Amino acid sequence: MNFWHIQMSQGLLDGIDKTEEEVIEILQEEGLIGTGEWKDNKSDQCRAFKKTMAKGDIVMVRAGQKPLALVQVVSDSAPDYIYENWRRVKVLGYYSNNLGIYKGQTRGTLERVSNTNTDTAKFIINWHNNILANMKTSKIADILKLKKQIILQGAPGTGKTYTTASLALSILDIEYDPTDHKDIMTKYNELVNKQIFFTTFHQSMDYEDFVEGLKPEVIDGGVQYNVESGIFKQICQKAANKLTVETEFSLENSLEKLKEECIAKGKITLKTRTGASFYLMYDDARPNYFWAQPHNTTKIDPWYHVLIDNIRLYYSSGIETKTNFSYVYSIFEYLKVKPVYRSEKDLRNYVLIIDEINRGNISKLFGELITLLEADKRSGGDHPISAILPYSKESFSIPSNLYIIGTMNTTDRSVGHIDYAVRRRFAFYTLKSSKEAIESFYNRIGAGDLKVKALELFEGINDYIKVKKSPELDLEDLMVGHSYFMSKSIDELKLKLEYEIIPLLKEYEKDGLLTLKEVERAELGQDWKIILS
Repeated sequence: MNFWHIQMSQGLLDGIDKTEEEVIEILQEEGLIGTGEWKDNKSDQCRAFKKTMAKGDIVMVRAGQKPLALVQVVSDSAPDYIYENWRRVKVLGYYSNNLGIYKGQTRGTLERVSNTNTDTAKFIINWHNNILANMKTSKIADILKLKKQIILQGAPGTGKTYTTASLALSILDIEYDPTDHKDIMTKYNELVNKQIFFTTFHQSMDYEDFVEGLKPEVIDGGVQYNVESGIFKQICQKAANKLTVETEFSLENSLEKLKEECIAKGKITLKTRTGASFYLMYDDARPNYFWAQPHNTTKIDPWYHVLIDNIRLYYSSGIETKTNFSYVYSIFEYLKVKPVYRSEKDLRNYVLIIDEINRGNISKLFGELITLLEADKRSGGDHPISAILPYSKESFSIPSNLYIIGTMNTTDRSVGHIDYAVRRRFAFYTLKSSKEAIESFYNRIGAGDLKVKALELFEGINDYIKVKKSPELDLEDLMVGHSYFMSKSIDELKLKLEYEIIPLLKEYEKDGLLTLKEVERAELGQDWKIILS
């Protein structure tokens, strides 16, 4: 995969300079980037485009010094177009101010980024990492919102703690930079014991600690037993007090409702900003468009297509697209004022994080409340139920605005497995050891030589595990996590190898996860130390 940047404001199709809005429309409606017919297609840029740019490459589209979008090439050519030097792409994201100000190269029609230490390279790579991190977190957040509880599992060092913090912020609708660890942890810590609560399961923890139990209190020389709420009951009570429903505008929900209304009525009447009436129609056969027709028109073909992505773009960034913007604006204003198009949202969400969740007896800890965890059986769900608690005799239910995130190491064989009753109520998401995460880290700090050594070490260790692992175990369960290979100096990486990675592998061997001969055990790590010498 290569990184590129391309100037999309000139030489497009007709050789006429394109505005930023027109470039964005080309991306949205056609899904293309290109240099057009420029200097008879004999320039170095055009030759690079034809022969070097390949499927999977990442390209920043810019207009001068202003970034417009980040795209990924999805074809090696666009043969259905008149010019050869075009590529079909999918848009990964449009530029927004929270990405920072671009201070890189401003000239040149097209260039491949070969030096990752330049300002241009750092900006593009950071933008790409930002998008990838958002995509992963968004996917996990969607699963959590549906299921209400999830377990993040993976080998040590695969980023479970980091992902848990960013996932909690996503559930609480807190904006953050997914590539900025400090930003994530600062915002996370500000919400601990307010909307985010944390506990660690262990083998001596029981229902009385987690939900409620009788605790002794010495009064006047005698012992009195009082009902004391555990962390789970406490957070449920906090969340239940905030389970107030308010309406919030949802563009996607509104668009779906508008499509339904247009189909049901055939067409509906709206007005432009100047008060001119027009009809609006939607056809399932053309899912990307609405169709607008002015009243009392004399044109033979009076329908204008209104791209739905242009409505989304105006909502997200305020960009007034050149094509049929009057209709885009009118449709958006209509959506905003329709009460039926508004969605319900919990006023405030809460998150309970349970670290090392598999080290506790989950069925015993939740007790009779295990059934209440299901999304439809929570208060506010489709089939809400409650239970009478054994000590306080209170009626208890789990509120729908409480989300549970558990973490577990897939290599931990010192505790029993999670039973089926628990598994049915939790979603499971595996975080894998990522070579790309290591590359991104070193690209970000500009340590090319150290990156080469770290990647060689990563490949060598995980190839070793692949050969030596117990046959009944999956490789992903044992691969040493990428965080072990992220260091700011060669000395720090050597310390991680000596005092973190090698001891971890020895524990694997001790627990029967790796099968080593005696001589291999004695020489473990010698070849890897040579890599870092």
